[in-house]
Amino acid sequence: MNAFDWNLFPKAESFLQTRLDEFLSMNNSATILVNEIKQKTSTRIFDWVDHLVVPSDEVEAEDLFKLGFHESKTTDGSISFRVEGSILFPLLIKNSKVPELALTVEDIDNFRKTYAKEKTIQGAPNAGFRKLEAISESNFLFSVIERRGFSGYSVEDSNDIDSYGEASKILGSRKRSFSTSEEGILETEKLLTTLESKLTKERLADAFFRAERRYWESRNNAATVQKNRQDEVGVGWGNVDHFTFRSSRQNFAGLIRIFELLGLNPRERFHAGAQAGWGAQILEDADGRNVVFADVDLSGEEKEADFAHQGLEPRDKLGTVGLWVGLHGESILEAGMHHLAARFRFDDVRDDLKGLGVGMMKPFSNFPFLKQAFTEPEKWRVENDKLNLLLKRHQLSEEQASAFVRDGAVASHLENIQRGQGFKGFNQTSVSAIIKWTNPLTQQERYA
Repeated sequence: MNAFDWNLFPKAESFLQTRLDEFLSMNNSATILVNEIKQKTSTRIFDWVDHLVVPSDEVEAEDLFKLGFHESKTTDGSISFRVEGSILFPLLIKNSKVPELALTVEDIDNFRKTYAKEKTIQGAPNAGFRKLEAISESNFLFSVIERRGFSGYSVEDSNDIDSYGEASKILGSRKRSFSTSEEGILETEKLLTTLESKLTKERLADAFFRAERRYWESRNNAATVQKNRQDEVGVGWGNVDHFTFRSSRQNFAGLIRIFELLGLNPRERFHAGAQAGWGAQILEDADGRNVVFADVDLSGEEKEADFAHQGLEPRDKLGTVGLWVGLHGESILEAGMHHLAARFRFDDVRDDLKGLGVGMMKPFSNFPFLKQAFTEPEKWRVENDKLNLLLKRHQLSEEQASAFVRDGAVASHLENIQRGQGFKGFNQTSVSAIIKWTNPLTQQERYA
């Protein structure tokens, strides 16, 4: 199998869903709580699970191997079983009589304020791993986990909390506007290199992507509406699937260097240049918690090259991605992310957001294992200097520029995604369709 030929694991998913249902059947209080999260956020509880702890006498390793699980040791001495090449959550096998369900949330303090004010959080604020044992009932433990760049399963002392806090502040207010985008890319690299001297790549990446979420959210109404729904039940953006950044051709290699500096590794590349004029590099960190979809204009003859590292020369004709960057700026700089994708109950979030004034475009992927749709594109005002530069380069007509001045240009989205059977890949044909539909020039807003 090719390293990026992502498989489906229906039997493993069914096994985990059965275990999850069994665990919740043991604890009425936990069932009530997770049902409230499910209903108020339009999500599946399966997508919030960090891990399940199973007593060692309740499962046989051989049965797990047959389902595609692989075994590894954890730092606390328990055994972890995970299906590699999938998004499925792991099982921890322990010499314990108490099964445990652990959900992941963005900010555990917010969860505590909402559901467990009398409980104590294990781990200091801004530590890599914090835990709250929210409900203990009928020989069953329901807990909540907050991760900030830590892949283990036990609370440990952290000696970098102050450095993490400092990095979070710096990244949250970093300079995004420069005289040239090339200067901005280099300055961003320098900033991250300086911060990396005090933090691990994993911790720095966590602080970075939290800051990028906040910046994107501040410029996207759909994000604000859904984030408020998720904050109401104390879970925040604990259901993120991936981040999408757009780049000009000349800055694409620099963008990839930034993500590699943060510890992300290249995954599959998409080369739909001849078909739709775009390409993309997928990147992922070692634990699969941060996944980036990086877009760029690409021609057919370039599709076989390692365009993420060899670099791309600027060209006169702009495709969908290049025009978006020309109108709004680089995603890594002033524009911010094109979109964040979060996991939902696909049909339910569309209906629920519609009732709150947020529309959804028609699905661009509708497989049983991969459903995707954007919220209606939100328009931003285009700055005169950007329009003037596009006019000077003959990349826009006067008529087109006037329309952007009058109406603004399509900018950012929230992506509604539902995955099944552990599938962690993307569909190139489907992505080509949505890139074509959201071209700022055509303004083809296709609603559900």
